[in-house]
Amino acid sequence: MLDEVYSRNKFKIQDIRAKIKENKVCNFTNMPRNVIQLGISSEYELAQTHPGDISVPSILDMAQRHPEFTFWIEAPFTDSHSNSSDPCQNNRKNFKEAYVLNGDEPLGRITAVRDYLGVVGLEFFNDRITEKVMRGSSMKTTKLTKAKSILTKYFYGLTRLETMQVFATKVGYTLSSTKYDLQGKANVANTQLAKFVQNEIQKKNSTLLRFVKDMGQEELIEKHDKATKDCSILHRMNSAVEDNQGYYVMLEGDEYFTWRKNQTTPKRYKRSDMPKDMRIALGLLKISPIETFVDGAGYKLKDDQFFIRDEVQLELN
Repeated sequence: MLDEVYSRNKFKIQDIRAKIKENKVCNFTNMPRNVIQLGISSEYELAQTHPGDISVPSILDMAQRHPEFTFWIEAPFTDSHSNSSDPCQNNRKNFKEAYVLNGDEPLGRITAVRDYLGVVGLEFFNDRITEKVMRGSSMKTTKLTKAKSILTKYFYGLTRLETMQVFATKVGYTLSSTKYDLQGKANVANTQLAKFVQNEIQKKNSTLLRFVKDMGQEELIEKHDKATKDCSILHRMNSAVEDNQGYYVMLEGDEYFTWRKNQTTPKRYKRSDMPKDMRIALGLLKISPIETFVDGAGYKLKDDQFFIRDEVQLELN
């Protein structure tokens, strides 16, 4: 289950975003404009270390095929084919690694695999690849066609299905956590009430409820009633989630998407076509705080993510 496509190197990703936003970047003379590096001069070219080096043709092809991606290149200077003893006068750089972004979303990292001759292959990292491989956390190749295939197969933004799966897991986790929290509060309230009632029974008080009221301790009974009611609501909602007796709803603009745990693809609808029961349930949930359940309606994880029971049962009178 993916929460992010690429969850590593967070500080590096933040720095890359900042440099792009501040326009502290430049291009390479032999690469498309979506292949960038840190700097102010675009006089450098990304150079192959030897004819078998697949890094440059791979990056070139990937950038051309995916103009919507940004390839942030880390590349040291090389003094090969240069008459200058000062490496900073050399306009050729060798590929070290690339961070791939789609807008602000990081998709992964590509690093050079080297032998004594130089770069001979590429290594690909992201969370999809980590979930796929049995050993390790990356995929390596020395073939240009394989490098293109890995990028196409694993480097793309988080899908709605993946978002829904994370959404469902968070609903289950927060409901479970809330259940134990409310159960604890109910136990405390029950203990307090039982202790008070026991003391009054020992005092031979035949009019217990009247005595509780006269003593100004009505809140003990109120706490007990509220905690018991909240636990009952939570248990019903948790059962609906565990028994798949409901569906997940995600709002996006004038559309909404629904999904059940046994479905492979979320379904898309126009908001204008929303069923009455769903509209009523969402109306109540939307005005509720986040991570809140409404009896008979469902659960609100975020302002645009909800769990709705199959049978909406609301007392509106």
